[in-house]
Amino acid sequence: MPSSLTKALFTLLLCLLLPAHAQAESMTLTFDKSLQLTQLTAGATPTSSAQKAEQIVTLYPAAYSSKNGPIENIYDFEKKTFTVVNHTNKTYTVYPLQSVALSRARERQNRINTKIAMYQQHAENMQISLEVLSEDVDIDMMLGGKKSEKTSVKIKEQKEESKTTYIHGKNVLAITEPSAEAVPDTLRKSYAHFIVYDLPVHPMIKNALGNDAHVFKSIHFVNRDMFRNLSATYVWALKNAARGGGDAPAIPAEYERAYHQSAVINKAFKEALTPRTFDGEAFQVRTDKLIDQTHYLQAFLAAQVESLSTHQKDTAAPPAVLSKSLKAGQTFERAVYLSITQTPRNSAELKQYRDILENTKKRAPEYAWLMDYYIALHSRAVASKKATPNKFELQQIARANQTLLDTLQHSPHMFAIYQQAGDTHYAANETSTAMIYWAHAAEISPQSAGALAFAKMKSGAERDFPEYF
Repeated sequence: MPSSLTKALFTLLLCLLLPAHAQAESMTLTFDKSLQLTQLTAGATPTSSAQKAEQIVTLYPAAYSSKNGPIENIYDFEKKTFTVVNHTNKTYTVYPLQSVALSRARERQNRINTKIAMYQQHAENMQISLEVLSEDVDIDMMLGGKKSEKTSVKIKEQKEESKTTYIHGKNVLAITEPSAEAVPDTLRKSYAHFIVYDLPVHPMIKNALGNDAHVFKSIHFVNRDMFRNLSATYVWALKNAARGGGDAPAIPAEYERAYHQSAVINKAFKEALTPRTFDGEAFQVRTDKLIDQTHYLQAFLAAQVESLSTHQKDTAAPPAVLSKSLKAGQTFERAVYLSITQTPRNSAELKQYRDILENTKKRAPEYAWLMDYYIALHSRAVASKKATPNKFELQQIARANQTLLDTLQHSPHMFAIYQQAGDTHYAANETSTAMIYWAHAAEISPQSAGALAFAKMKSGAERDFPEYF
């Protein structure tokens, strides 16, 4: 067979066998949606008029975007990122994708724990088991996942013509209706992801919608929040569906990535991305000169900055390079050395440490910011010891946290600050914000214990919440 004919047949076979890869495919779904809030008490009137908006959802083979006004959320399942784009400010913030599932799971558990605590306070004898109290349809409607869908057995499904109604007791949870618009095979997984991420409905309903070969025409569902005494009624109606090209959502090149609302802290985040180099020889020459001149304090503080800004496993500089300066501080500046390397146990010791560090500012003004860092670190440690800190102690902790962040403008590579800030936000149930800091700490110091724990947390989320990935 002539080679030209062979090539032509081979090309034809490729076109027939691989049509999905010949051209990228996307699908844009435009919905009209509304939200009506009403108090849960019987006969209550709506708290305000319904909130109406247009939601534009674009599905891609391995991602999807959901846009409401100037805010667009992009979910990328290859990069495993969740990005919030502000088209008004021309900025975007990138979160680890795992943050969404973890945030919802933690909030669900918090609500379950609150419910159990409320029941225990009002019930003299526990007549309902913890297992039963932990199964709540209303909480699962807002925050449930496949891992916690035991409440599915409490929901009845009724079909009438094309509509499906989901009922729990006397309450109608949701009414769904499919459209004639088919979801392309290459976009089925993204469509299922859109249902999981965008619709706060029970996982049983999400599963049914996500497995449907057609886009839903409408969905009417109710979230009942007993803790806020509110009922939220959502209505989504398909307005338009259009096929398109492209294989991924794009962020305009001129948009700026935002890490923090403060311009100063945001600048430090960006500077930290440039790998920090440590010139051991130059450092040795500089600190040897300081020690020869009996400037032991400055030599010691210079070593502290270096040790805080690099992680042992991430730098080629051996710890021995810093040892001479550290020993100089330990020997000749013992009070300062102990005030930096030890943690005060109580308020009295904290005052002693603070007085020493404040005096150190006068002797080494170029390191005043470093003394503020240690004062903040010690203040937070002492104030946080109480199980229930009072208002003054909470204010101390908040000021200390801000001071720690302010340190980044002087030394943006201090990965421990990012790690600590992440821990603080996580303790406050601000999981997504915490993961921004942890992700940055891991990028700066990929071999640190915090980075390895963060990687383990993310892999655990993917294992526990497969529907999100």
